[in-house]
This record gives sequence, structure tokens and C-alpha cells, in this order.
Amino acid sequence: MDYYQSDDQHTLMITPDEADQFWDWFQNNAVAMQVDGAAGIQNSLYVVGECFHNAQTEAVQNGSRYAEGFMVVNGHNYLHAFNLIGGQAADVTVNSHPDTFRQDNGALPNQYYGLEIPQDFIGAPGNICLLRRYFLAAMNPAP
Repeated sequence: MDYYQSDDQHTLMITPDEADQFWDWFQNNAVAMQVDGAAGIQNSLYVVGECFHNAQTEAVQNGSRYAEGFMVVNGHNYLHAFNLIGGQAADVTVNSHPDTFRQDNGALPNQYYGLEIPQDFIGAPGNICLLRRYFLAAMNPAP
């Protein structure tokens, strides 16, 4: 996937001078996760296309773990935010609107690849990607 030719570059905001270091860090730290279909976290208030807000809200309000990375749908990778239950992806956005997601993408995600973002990186839940901020903190740890 050519990340810099997709809309995701505007969400993640990795600058060209950070790119090599970011992708090395991501590949060395991200893990593949299967979908936890049994978890079924869903809420009709979660909105399609607002995965960062939805998953952050779920983490803050219900104490679930929060992750960012990519979901795989029909062999395509999409930048995405989701929650974790027992090391598996629990996707509140997809679980809350599976029919809409199938219609828009032809299938549901079958794999997720990403990193858990610590709860203290989430301020007031918003529709913003936290992965770059987490990367910068990992590269420049506070004393």
C-alpha cells in the first residue's frame, strides 16, 4: 500500500522526515490481532466514519483498552481505531453498524494490526488519531 497516496496520510500526519523512523517503529511494535466477534461491543450512538472518536469514547467511558493501526478488509489496509479485549480487536464502529460497513466495503474486517495506546494519551475523546503522538513519545521519552 502506498500510504502517501491515500487519505490516511492526512489523518496520521506523519511527516516525510519522520516516515522511515515511524514505519520501522510501527513494524517492530505493532501486533496482528484477530477479530473478537464474541465481544460484540456496540452502541447505536457510535457513528460510521468516526472510529477514533468511537473507540476513544468506549475506552474512557467503559474502561476498555484502546488501539490504533490498520484493519484489513478484502486485502486492503485502512488506518483505524478499535478497542481490545483479551488481545483481540473489538471494533465498536464496525460492531455498531455491520450492515452499513458491509455495504460500503463489501465485507467486514478480518484482521487488525496495531498498537495499544495507553489510556493517558486520550484526553477528551475526539476524532483524532493518537498514533503519531504515541510514536513521538516513544522516540523521546520524558526524563
